[in-house]
Amino acid sequence: MSDFQIENGVLIAYHGPGGKISIPEEVTVIGDNAFAGCHSLTEVNIPDSVREIGDRAFSRCTRLRDITVPGSVERIGEMAFHFCIHLVLVILEKGIRELGDLVFMDCRELTYVSLPDSLVSLGSKAFYGCERMLRVMIPSGITEIKYQTFTNCRALNNVFLPETVTTIEEQAFYGCWGMKHIELPARVTEIRHQTFGYCMALQSISFPPKLERIGDTAFLACKALTDLTLPESLRQIDSNAFHGCLNLTSVNIPNSVMKIGGFAFSGCTGLTRATYSDRIENTNVFSGCTGLREFVPSARSRCYTVVDGVILSRDGQKLIAYPPGRCCVRYDIPETVTEVSPWAFSEAPVKVIYVPESVKTFSRAATDGAKEEDPFVATACAEFMPFLDKPIFLGPPEALPPRHQKRVVEGFLVARQIGMPEIEPWKENYTEYIRQTYRTCEKKAWNNELMLRFLMEQGMLRTEAAELMLQKYDAAERPQLTAELTAYLEKHSENDTHVPS
Repeated sequence: MSDFQIENGVLIAYHGPGGKISIPEEVTVIGDNAFAGCHSLTEVNIPDSVREIGDRAFSRCTRLRDITVPGSVERIGEMAFHFCIHLVLVILEKGIRELGDLVFMDCRELTYVSLPDSLVSLGSKAFYGCERMLRVMIPSGITEIKYQTFTNCRALNNVFLPETVTTIEEQAFYGCWGMKHIELPARVTEIRHQTFGYCMALQSISFPPKLERIGDTAFLACKALTDLTLPESLRQIDSNAFHGCLNLTSVNIPNSVMKIGGFAFSGCTGLTRATYSDRIENTNVFSGCTGLREFVPSARSRCYTVVDGVILSRDGQKLIAYPPGRCCVRYDIPETVTEVSPWAFSEAPVKVIYVPESVKTFSRAATDGAKEEDPFVATACAEFMPFLDKPIFLGPPEALPPRHQKRVVEGFLVARQIGMPEIEPWKENYTEYIRQTYRTCEKKAWNNELMLRFLMEQGMLRTEAAELMLQKYDAAERPQLTAELTAYLEKHSENDTHVPS
């Protein structure tokens, strides 16, 4: 019985022992699954009579190490060499026109493959997971790099794309960890979803002169990217396009950009300077850019101006965005401002924001106040109180409705700590309010050191509570607070049931 099952020139199946084999000259087509799962196959000679290699023809031939496909073959089908995990070298001779989808998928040891000039179609996921492939030269007959063609080719560091390429589809180079630079062909107008996501060694990219759109998460987590020159042809940057590009230090968004999606440059912690385009509508574009100290308006901006690195409307009446890396104890909103935008102070590293009387609209979402590090907002406008999670009311607490009075006590302590002169006229009012509600304030003191120290300073902390807190901070190894509580107890030891008068 022959090792080869052949019908009308089509090799249907191989039944031999494997090792090194030569396919008979009578074969014109290697059929679908002909050698699939033949783990003993180590070497195969394909004759010039073969015109086509079918789908999954050599899939899972796990001991196959190299192969030469003659130019007589016009098409290599889908998954033809899928999961040939020890395949190292592939020579594709001139004449081959089409490589099917997933053709070399998960060939983990594949280091080199030659793509002939005759090639006109390269399937999606063609080299998906070829972790050791170092370089690839795309021939000029290719016009499209398809979906996930080189996804997770982690060692790939040298890619040549010819000028004939007009389209690069989603995730085409996703996870190519070794890629340091790429030059995109001039005819490419769009970089799509996650095209270069997690190319973590990518330092620079040459954008085509007619690029119009950068898709969402196109450069996700490209943490080595430092050089970013966006072309004047660019019209749109989608959400999270450059999220997590940690080493990006500056970005100039050209005036040509008409739309920028939310969080487009979020998490770019190395960013220190950014040009604020007239088209930015989402103030969270630079969310999490903790090193960003100043905004710069784009050249000839008609919408924005900058005061101390903070973006304002051109007429100075609307505060748009505060840079998330500009640290200060107190920031005074300019007195030209009448309105504060939503998320204007999102993640702002400021202790206190001072709101002058000129401000008539303070957005509920200007600062959410949800986190401990979020700023307090100091204002004399009682109408803003319902909108503020961390308020400092620059007036007497009794001027507020009862439901808001207890909310401003912590803000008073913060204002007192940083020495805000605007709170001075109301210091006695707040002290009296705390005296009247000392039991409630005493409960707060368990988790609020400013409150604890104020109660001790005013002699409002009951001896019993002070003793319990002493035990807490002694166990927590807080020597400064332990010493202060000890001194307080010594001073008030003559009255074990001390209650504020």
